[in-house]
Amino acid sequence: MITVERASRITNRFGLGFTEDYVLRRIQNGDLERALKPYNGVYNSSYGFGVSIESLAKLLLRHGITEKEINKVLPA
Repeated sequence: MITVERASRITNRFGLGFTEDYVLRRIQNGDLERALKPYNGVYNSSYGFGVSIESLAKLLLRHGITEKEINKVLPA
């Protein structure tokens, strides 16, 4: 799970969308999966949920981003 804000920075890096609204729309459309936010270790997020790392990777792959590029920006 990563925060909506971090997902927004990642999509911005690849030129897909540069706002948190882009990520929220992708969640609403079903392109990204919502993930429960753990109570420990997640700070500085305005949202009570996060984004599934797997669904974000799939979205990036569908837009032609290589796995090598994705692995550089997504946490293990």
